[in-house]
Amino acid sequence: MSSHSQRHTLLRPLFGLIAAGALLALPATGRAEEEAAAGTEGQQPVSLQERTSTAFLQLKPVLDAKNWDEALKLLDGAKAVVPANSYDMAVIVNTEGAIYLQGKNDENKALQCWEVMLRLAEQHHEFFPKTEVLDHYLYVANIYMQKASGLKAGPEQREYYDRSLANMKTYLAGTPRPKSDKLLFYASLLYYKAVSDPQHIDTAMLKEAHVQAQRGLLADAHPKDGLYQLLIAALQQDGDLAGAARYIQLLTKAHPTNKSYWQQLMAIYYNLAATSEKDQEKRRQYYARAINTVEQAQKLGFLNGSKENYDLVSMYTQVGQYGKATELLYTGLKSGAIEDTVENWVFLASFYQQIEENEKAIAVLKEADDLHPGTGEFDRQIGQIYYELENTPKVYEYCKLAAEKGNLKEGHGYAVYQLLSFAAYQIGKYQEALDSVNKAMSYPDSPKSLARLKEGILGAIEVEKANRAAVLGKPL
Repeated sequence: MSSHSQRHTLLRPLFGLIAAGALLALPATGRAEEEAAAGTEGQQPVSLQERTSTAFLQLKPVLDAKNWDEALKLLDGAKAVVPANSYDMAVIVNTEGAIYLQGKNDENKALQCWEVMLRLAEQHHEFFPKTEVLDHYLYVANIYMQKASGLKAGPEQREYYDRSLANMKTYLAGTPRPKSDKLLFYASLLYYKAVSDPQHIDTAMLKEAHVQAQRGLLADAHPKDGLYQLLIAALQQDGDLAGAARYIQLLTKAHPTNKSYWQQLMAIYYNLAATSEKDQEKRRQYYARAINTVEQAQKLGFLNGSKENYDLVSMYTQVGQYGKATELLYTGLKSGAIEDTVENWVFLASFYQQIEENEKAIAVLKEADDLHPGTGEFDRQIGQIYYELENTPKVYEYCKLAAEKGNLKEGHGYAVYQLLSFAAYQIGKYQEALDSVNKAMSYPDSPKSLARLKEGILGAIEVEKANRAAVLGKPL
């Protein structure tokens, strides 16, 4: 909810209210019918002076020709001869505001004109129908919101939000039953102003945004999705991820073909799980819900990319279902549903180890080695498995292959030579063991414990020399 694109999505239904031509309609010279329709019968009718009426008759063909500068020139001439506090002045500045906005695309000039018009309308209620005045408050609120959305966070942006809010509050105060799109706009304003200073979130205003969005849900039989999205954003900002998840669930049920809602729901359950480390049962439940979300979405053709498929595998491991994770990862690697990388094959082997299927782990590593022959990673992993199985000759065989192939992941170089050195030492290849431990120690990230292994190897070499000399009958 913090990006400009999301902000414009919320405002789009409202900016359409400023329809082309709607504000440029020429005023009638008589007002009796308008006042009667606005419920102001009994008040003295207000009409334009003859000179102003003549100017507006001259204005019509100029507007039809979209000659905006000439139109403004005509209005300036009319404005110069009418009292500043008159009905004529209010009509003129109202029309100027529409021309500046729709014809000249000058928001600042339009705002100046309409603020004069609204001030006159508040002083003289008989000038305009109440609904027209309220609509102008709505237009002005929209323009200030649009201006704020184009600025970086700071005092100027917050000032525009405040101006927009002030106009919107006046609009709502005169509108007993506002429609849901207006409440969405108001709630959005409250939300963006509340979070406009990231270092000082206005929690009270954030709660009011939540209240107004809830009010919007009740104002329409079919509430707009933007209201739900605003509630979700407010709840997330307030740290109530579980509450946000409930609204996203409603969106997925109402719009099961909307991929973004499934993505949001999966992400929020994943975050809930990640932040529930102190409650392992809750953590497991949220991962289960995230898994269920992905699998439901995949039945509809969504969340089936390589990343989502891998995320699903990862979530199964989080709930301890390594068998299912292994099945999904192997199938995905073979079909291309999961990216075919060295790391993913190594992960697959580790999953087989988790379920104590060491032979299968070795088999898939050999399969992967055929697909990625330029790396020693798979041989290194096989050597590690054989080390855990206490099969020293195999440890030596595969660690030697890994060392010869190279292209090992960072941190695995010294580990391969360390294991090779140990295996060579165990099977009596002491010189090779010494060469390997020296190679391992040349890595800057190698552990200091290698020094003890080296001492043991050097000791074994001395013993071997002594034994050989004794056999030959020669002194050392």
